[in-house]
Amino acid sequence: MKLIEYDLEEQSLDAILDSVLEIASLESIRVYSINYSNHALAQKHVRGANERTYPVPKEMFQLVENAGRALVLNEPSFVHSGQTYGKQDPENGTEVYIPLKKTLDLKDYCYGLAVLVSAEQVDESGFLKDPELCALLRKANSWLSAEDDAARRRESMMQIAYMLCEIIDGKEPYLISRLFNMAYWGIRIARHMGLGDEEIEKLQVAVLMHDLGKIYIDESILNKRGDLSETEYGIIKKRVIYSHDIAAKLNELFVIDDLPEIILCYQERMDGKGYPNGLKRDQIPLISKILGTAKAVSSMLSNLSYRRAKSIPEVVRELKENAGSQFDRKVVIAAIAVLAEEKKENQDAFGEIGIFANLSITLKRD
Repeated sequence: MKLIEYDLEEQSLDAILDSVLEIASLESIRVYSINYSNHALAQKHVRGANERTYPVPKEMFQLVENAGRALVLNEPSFVHSGQTYGKQDPENGTEVYIPLKKTLDLKDYCYGLAVLVSAEQVDESGFLKDPELCALLRKANSWLSAEDDAARRRESMMQIAYMLCEIIDGKEPYLISRLFNMAYWGIRIARHMGLGDEEIEKLQVAVLMHDLGKIYIDESILNKRGDLSETEYGIIKKRVIYSHDIAAKLNELFVIDDLPEIILCYQERMDGKGYPNGLKRDQIPLISKILGTAKAVSSMLSNLSYRRAKSIPEVVRELKENAGSQFDRKVVIAAIAVLAEEKKENQDAFGEIGIFANLSITLKRD
């Protein structure tokens, strides 16, 4: 008997695409996939020496999607069914357009397009017959297919969450308007802090889902004009746990890392006086901190039934006063910078009038 070492670790997509570049002597590979939020083709991956951004080849995508076959293009352009098609860059020797499908069935859904670029012209009939190249392209397609599945699941989750928000909006008017405002401020703060697209996507989903627990709260409490009793406030606070539980259930089908935890922690405070678990400082996820700050900024800039909207200087003053206790200091610094940019942009556009990102609405309770 002999024990031997073996490696089950899969190659990353970038590594696979780099191998394709090397084996086929390509200059670059560009991968386009469907963005399910607007159902448009968008560039997703680029590898190789030429990482320029070209216009999305929509017409070529439709052509190879309908044909169900790859297209090897050596000439600068050609005419098909009365329509002219051309290379993304006429200087390229060859461009190969490969429709991305989950199976070889011509009727199967086409979720994207791979464009392989060679500086020199290649053999049109033999280019895609190399066994090693075809094996790598199949591996790449498996990765890209999994990405597409995840993207479709995320969009389905967003649609379900939005539908639940519309139900709550019937109980608590202007909820959806508030969510758009929160997303606006949250995304600007996150970008100012240097967060990447993946983290910002988590933030966007968390904004949409953070108050879904209100679906379990009685309308009379949600819309009460006077002060809440201690019992009523306790019920309101439970919405965070309810929202976490809803997000956790949805996340079993539509996986976004850490989403339930982000939603559970957005009402926590740096000094540990928040809820539901009294977490402090680094125990609170960064996206939760941004979410809580964006919610506060959005609320302060909104007209409520019991107070007027605050001005940007008033919001800045309140953020400074609560930095380190309620809010994370780094998030506050980013929020103040964003508010300063907003004020300047509004003054440049509207002089002394000025407007805020928020809709001019009156809310019953935040």
